[in-house]
Order: sequence, then C-alpha cells, then structure tokens
Amino acid sequence: MIHVKRKMLAIVLGGLVALALALAPAAWAADETFALITDTHLGASAANKTLTLKAFKYAKKQENLAAVINCGDVTNVGGKREYQAYLSLWKKSKLTVPRIQAIGNHDNAAGGYQKWLRHAGYKGYNKNTGIN
Repeated sequence: MIHVKRKMLAIVLGGLVALALALAPAAWAADETFALITDTHLGASAANKTLTLKAFKYAKKQENLAAVINCGDVTNVGGKREYQAYLSLWKKSKLTVPRIQAIGNHDNAAGGYQKWLRHAGYKGYNKNTGIN
C-alpha cells in the first residue's frame, strides 16, 4: 500500500513539473540564463544594500538573461521601507528583465502574503506571466 502511494505521489509530482514547464512563457528558450539570488535581507545592515546592488549589476552582465529570481527573504522583517529599498536598487540597476520573487519567512513577518504582494511591487496576477 505504501509503495503504491509513493508511486502515485511521484506520478502526480512529475505531472505538476511537466505542467509547469509547459505553461512557462514560450519566449524562454533553452539557452537563456536565470540569475538566482536569495536572502538579501534588506534592512538588516547597510552592507546588504551594497551586496544586493552588486548582485543585480552582475546579473545584468550575463548573456541571454531572461529573469532575476529572488528565492526569498528579500527583506529582514517585511517592512515597507525595506521593500522600497529593494525596488529602488532594482531601478538603479537598470535591469529590464522580469523580477521574480518568492516570499520568505522574513518577508512574511510584517503582515502576511497580501501585504508582501503590495510592498514587493506586484500589481496583481496575470494568467500568462504569473504575478506582475
């Protein structure tokens, strides 16, 4: 019985991965680069701003850059000023690719998912591209 459940779970998860890949924007080609950053913790120290901007500028130099993905903990406590600092650094870097962010436990600290969406600069959900 356990073996059957594990096999079904593997099939379901495999199907979800296949679906996610099928629904990914068609413009993303196999030779594109995704810059992956995480735990920028803006608000924890002034050094974090410097390092985040350096990461953005490094990403901008990459060939075929398709998007910058922050895997969470963009901020230290999820405060509005911390998000404003992040968005200011993004603008300063002059990156023109999509900015994709995952919510981390630090980002969620000041009021939950809806507040995170608003402060992170997202305007809503787009069925073709996800959160924008």
